[in-house]
Amino acid sequence: MSRRKLLMTAGTLGVASVTGITGLAGAQSQAGEERWRFHTNDVIESSPTIVGETAYIGSLDGNLYAVETATGEQRWTFSTAGWIESSPAVAQGMVYVGSYDANVYAVDATTGEEVWSVWAGRFIRTSPAIAGDTVIFGSIRLTAVDAISGEEVWSKPGQWDYSSPTVYDDTVFIGSWDHNLHALDVTSGEERWTFSTGDVVLSSPTVADDTVYVGSNDDHLYAIDRVSGEQAWSFVTEGSIVSSPTVSGGTVYIGSNDGHLYAVDADSGELSWAFPTGGAVLTSATVVGDTVYVGSKDHMVYAVDASTGEQRWGFETGDGVGSSPTVVEGTLYVGSVDRTLYAIDTGERGSSQDSRVTLATLGHHDIANEATPMPGFQVGGGLAGIGLGAYLLYRRFSTGATGER
Repeated sequence: MSRRKLLMTAGTLGVASVTGITGLAGAQSQAGEERWRFHTNDVIESSPTIVGETAYIGSLDGNLYAVETATGEQRWTFSTAGWIESSPAVAQGMVYVGSYDANVYAVDATTGEEVWSVWAGRFIRTSPAIAGDTVIFGSIRLTAVDAISGEEVWSKPGQWDYSSPTVYDDTVFIGSWDHNLHALDVTSGEERWTFSTGDVVLSSPTVADDTVYVGSNDDHLYAIDRVSGEQAWSFVTEGSIVSSPTVSGGTVYIGSNDGHLYAVDADSGELSWAFPTGGAVLTSATVVGDTVYVGSKDHMVYAVDASTGEQRWGFETGDGVGSSPTVVEGTLYVGSVDRTLYAIDTGERGSSQDSRVTLATLGHHDIANEATPMPGFQVGGGLAGIGLGAYLLYRRFSTGATGER
């Protein structure tokens, strides 16, 4: 029996005068205009995940929220005993998220009820990665657990409590405080290679084709062969890189603490353009068509022309933006330090299609797993909203599993 408090408020507006919706839900809006906003009780640095008609996001108030995408109304909340900076991962009817109370939780995506929790021994700010029937998360150990039962599959000690893991094919990639990017076997946790940088690696890696991209606090963006671990190129900025790279259309987009969003050729490492903001860019960008979207500590969310680096529009929040945006069918979802989840009209009908969202690192949407060569159940996808009970039946009859362990 869970000791965590479950607040079931499906179909309501949240706790009066504390959490809930304000804004333009249901009204016509234009590019860069707010559709609605949802208030929480503390800072949002978690990045939203959108599956079906629900946005899932954590807050430093200790709650995981499920919010209706059409209206911004609260469906349910799930409470933990610590901050939630972790970005939720949603797969086959469950939401996986970490908390500063040192637990990773599996929560029923439809009801908000706890299915299981795993104690990690230390706070968890990283976001879980899903590989087949396994959930992988970092803290004082990098741990893989069974997605249905929460039972440990393998674990590896280390300093894994900032960079979030990314799974590509049969390999887990993750940065560490030891200055290295690590590549590990997704099944066993055995080390395949390490790549050394000049400082801590807080950036979460991304993968496109045969190359891994990651930033470091040594001010560099690195491109690394995903099989051999050898450096292909590096690109230097004028500040440390906490931002996680994303790749789309042969270009790597990366933010820097120097206040710029950079577009770098994915093959050569040459600069295409640099877009200046008024604050550190800690978030990961997302790409829809020919537009790049990114948040900055200057309180702004920017839409930038992917070819030229020119600003198309900007949206001002009430404080810095440390949440990475995701776009679904023309609506951009992003959190802010001002305690608010925003839904913003992008002025175009598309959805995020870059590597960070596709690989479900720091937020994703329903189609996140279409380009991922990892076998196993889909991140999001057609079965994501069916509920845990239905998924267990699906798993039993499609695989022959009895559910016994």
